[in-house]
Amino acid sequence: MTAPTNLVATLRRLPLFNDLSDEELSIIAERVTLRRYDSGAIVFSEGDVCAELLIVKEGSVKILKTAANGRRS
Repeated sequence: MTAPTNLVATLRRLPLFNDLSDEELSIIAERVTLRRYDSGAIVFSEGDVCAELLIVKEGSVKILKTAANGRRS
């Protein structure tokens, strides 16, 4: 299966993948799982185990830190 060109182009924009060839990026792109989140959805919380690299293809995210007193910043 050939990786979709748009995923390779998305990966190409990220400094982490700058030194990889198109062939190497295609191998990574074939293993990508695309997910769509509704506005306001919590993607993960502090303390969650991280088992994947999350890349925002389009849109934006807000990163919040909750203090012990409940204040979010």
